[in-house]
Amino acid sequence: MRYAISLGSNDKSGEYLKKAIDALKKSGEIEKVSPVYETEPFETPCTENFLNACIILKTGMRPAELLDFTQGIERSLGRTSKGDKACRTIDIDILLAMDTIFYSRNLRIPHPELHRRGFFLVPLSDIAGGWIDPLTGKRIKELVEDLGNTGGIWKTGISLE
Repeated sequence: MRYAISLGSNDKSGEYLKKAIDALKKSGEIEKVSPVYETEPFETPCTENFLNACIILKTGMRPAELLDFTQGIERSLGRTSKGDKACRTIDIDILLAMDTIFYSRNLRIPHPELHRRGFFLVPLSDIAGGWIDPLTGKRIKELVEDLGNTGGIWKTGISLE
């Protein structure tokens, strides 16, 4: 299955994003990597800007297995609490699993905030703009257009490949 995954960090060097990608390679094939964007804080008490990127991962893991795997990566890279919305070394979110809709106690795919978060949509549109959000029926590029103002998100020039 192909997954769209978001990576975020407050580390300005991009090293934690690179480490997360290296760890994700152990679960399958990374088919695409977006440019890295710097983004202003959104719905968080953290006042530091974030670095955000998206990848397309091809893996045989089921959604719950991939969630466990990504949370293990977060812990290994110093993430202490998921859901606290504080500044963080790394945040890994599963955004889409092709056209699959998946709900469990710990995971919802598509990500429930996908359609309203520019820091997800802008980098994702670079590598999967034609993918369709199965809940809205809209292409990722259309969701970016629906946001209107995506100010506070700009490319950094940091390479993850």
